Amino acid sequence: MSEIVSKVREQLSLNGRISTVSKVREQLSLNGRISTTELAHVIREPRHVVAYHREQLEKKGVLLRHELLLNYEALGFTEYLIYLKIFHYSKIKERFSTLVTEHKHVRWFGEVFPEYTIRVVFLGREVQEVEDFIHLLEREFAGHIVKKEILVSRGLIKKESHATRDVLPKEKKPLSLDLSALDLDLLRLLHVNPTESYLALARNSTMSIETVRQKIAKFKENGLIESISAKYESSKIGLPFWCVAFFRLKNADQHYTRLRTLLYSHVKFGRTRKTFGSWNIEMTLFGQSQEEMLHTLEELEHFFGDDLESHHLLFYRKSIVSTRIPAIVFGEKK
Repeated sequence: MSEIVSKVREQLSLNGRISTVSKVREQLSLNGRISTTELAHVIREPRHVVAYHREQLEKKGVLLRHELLLNYEALGFTEYLIYLKIFHYSKIKERFSTLVTEHKHVRWFGEVFPEYTIRVVFLGREVQEVEDFIHLLEREFAGHIVKKEILVSRGLIKKESHATRDVLPKEKKPLSLDLSALDLDLLRLLHVNPTESYLALARNSTMSIETVRQKIAKFKENGLIESISAKYESSKIGLPFWCVAFFRLKNADQHYTRLRTLLYSHVKFGRTRKTFGSWNIEMTLFGQSQEEMLHTLEELEHFFGDDLESHHLLFYRKSIVSTRIPAIVFGEKK
């Protein structure tokens, strides 16, 4: 293990002991559907203690929601990361936000700074679809879009922002899947409430409890479901600042396995993608201050060494559309 990974792990450990609430947060990041009894067994803590901490995470607004993360490649989709620099954004903000939010291909949408104004995660089967989306924006907001950059996502290196352990198979290539109407119905229900019980899912569909259980297990096994995880308010766990970092590397493929180990060594490393385009990697970073994130960037410079050709940092301002399953996945118009 590299020196930098060892140092980060030392910082993560508080006198060799991780708090119960930290254990609860991490396990919910790995599996948001885990029961309190199962959770208590996994972290080896009394059930009533685990139940209290889990309740407090929700009561205090630390736990915001649960998220169903799918591998869209298995369904024939490609993820595009679109960055736009918009002149006089405040003048068109309301109309721009409505158009993007209602678009059937948009998976995530938020504001960043300073080089770009907007980040959009777009899902499409064909390149023409993302080109049509850009042309729509340029037509509707002529003269406002002064710069754009598009990256193609090539898969996740780290899936969950607040996890320090990867429990899913590494580099598992997903199958090409054709979903039935029942499969899509179940995914819709899980998207609305990823932690819904098997009984409730069965009641809200035409399936038996056992069929629901088998389908969810199959979705995980074939790589369609990447994770069902808890999403936290970062500022309430001591990480109020977050940014996205881009890296351009020589010999990028040689770094991915080693990088995965580093990313899962600390919660300051968020969801990270391999990308195609101007950059090889798009990485979310969290920190207590902008200075701390700049220090993390210096650590990464050392980590990549001479293979690092360039990097760039953007700070997040606001998430407008939280991560969702776009309507296009279900064949819906909106």
